[in-house]
Amino acid sequence: MEYHLIPPFFIVSEESSFHEAWEYFCLKLLKFENNSNDIVKRKPPEKGVDLFYREKKRAYQCKSVLDGIDKKFNISIAKDSLKTAIEAKEEIGWKDYHLCTNVELTGQQIQSLKEIFSDIVVKDKSYWLHLCEKYPDEVKRNFRQLVSVSRKTPTQILNDSLENDYSNKQKQLLNKSAFPILFYYDKHNFVYEMKVSDEFTGEDLLQLILDKFKLPPTIKVDGTPYNEKYTAIINISYHLFLKDSEIDLQKTLTENRVTTNNIVTLYIKTEIDLNNINDIKFDSRKYEGTILATLTTLKKLFLKKAEIEIIRLLNGAPF
Repeated sequence: MEYHLIPPFFIVSEESSFHEAWEYFCLKLLKFENNSNDIVKRKPPEKGVDLFYREKKRAYQCKSVLDGIDKKFNISIAKDSLKTAIEAKEEIGWKDYHLCTNVELTGQQIQSLKEIFSDIVVKDKSYWLHLCEKYPDEVKRNFRQLVSVSRKTPTQILNDSLENDYSNKQKQLLNKSAFPILFYYDKHNFVYEMKVSDEFTGEDLLQLILDKFKLPPTIKVDGTPYNEKYTAIINISYHLFLKDSEIDLQKTLTENRVTTNNIVTLYIKTEIDLNNINDIKFDSRKYEGTILATLTTLKKLFLKKAEIEIIRLLNGAPF
C-alpha cells in the first residue's frame, strides 16, 4: 500500500484539523515504536512540546505541511517552538528533543535547528513512512487507497475502463499529451487516479467524473408527511476544486494550472424545490445548501425516500 502523509490520503477521524491529526498520528506511532503508553499529548500551553515521553523525559514537537511540499516547511516557526521549549526545559523536565514532520528538511534547515539545540533529532517524512510499513495493520484506517480508474475498485463502483467514457476528440487529445491526476470524491474512501490531457477543459473533466460515477443532475422523489403526498425536486450542482480554487469549467486544465498528480476534489451543492406543501411552515419553498443541509431539511419534511436517494447519490450508486 502507498502511504501519503497529506490529505485527502491521510485521515484521522478523531481530529478536525490536519495539524491536530498529525499530532495524533505521531503519538499513535511513537507508542507502537516504543511499546509504551507513557507518551502523552500535552494540553495548551504546550510551550514548544506537543508530546512528552515521561519515562525517558523526551519532548516531541510536531510540525506539518498541509500539501506535503518540502519547501513550504516553515523553519522559523519550528525554531521559535524550539526556543520556547528550551525556556521551559526545567519546568517540563525534558532531556531529549525530537522534531516530527511529514516533509523532508534540508541540511541547512537541520543545521539552523542544531545551532539552537545541538542534540535535536529530526524525524521527517522517511522516518514516518518506515513506521507505516512496519505497522501496516495499525495505520490502515489512517489512509485512503489510491485506485486507478482503469481497474475495478473494491466496491466495484467503477466497473468499466474509463476509456469507454472518453469521446473520440478526447482520445485524440490523450494521444497527443496525457498525464495522471488524482481525483478525490469526499464520500468515497478512495483517491482515484485518472488520465487527462492538458487540453481538456474543466467541463471535459467534470463530465468524465459524472459519467463514471453516474451522478445525476436532479433527483425527483415523493414523500408522505401528514398522510398527504408531496414532491421534492432536488437539483444538484457539481464543482471541481484544485486546493482552495474552483476550476473554471470553460478553461483548459493548463489554464487552470492543473498538472501531473495534482489532487482535484469534487464538491456537491443542492437545491430543493418543494411542491404542494403550503401547510408546512417554512420561509421559502426552495432551500439551497450542502448535502448535510439537504438531509436535515428532508428529515423535517419526513421525506424518507428523498433521504435514501440522496444517500445513494453520495455513495455513487447507479440509479
